[in-house]
Amino acid sequence: MFSLQSFAKLNLGLDVIKKRDDGFHDISSIMCKINLCDQIYFHESNKNEVFQEGITMEKNIVFKVLDYMTKEYSPSKKLKIIIEKKIPYSSGMGGGS
Repeated sequence: MFSLQSFAKLNLGLDVIKKRDDGFHDISSIMCKINLCDQIYFHESNKNEVFQEGITMEKNIVFKVLDYMTKEYSPSKKLKIIIEKKIPYSSGMGGGS
């Protein structure tokens, strides 16, 4: 088992420079990491699972990426991931990504 912290960030300044042909924007921003983070735990398992309060596993982007990575690169290795949310959703601090 291992764990990591995913820190929140604050945008102190954001300048949208131009819209690109691919629909995204070129930007310039100043970000500051703050002392608020989600804690993420990884355990070896016999099947892929993601546990996060308030969201079903099938709708969780982490589960979708885990499922894809397992199928593409390592079908025999599975993980159970537990996410302890501290960063509020839709707060602009990177808690949804």
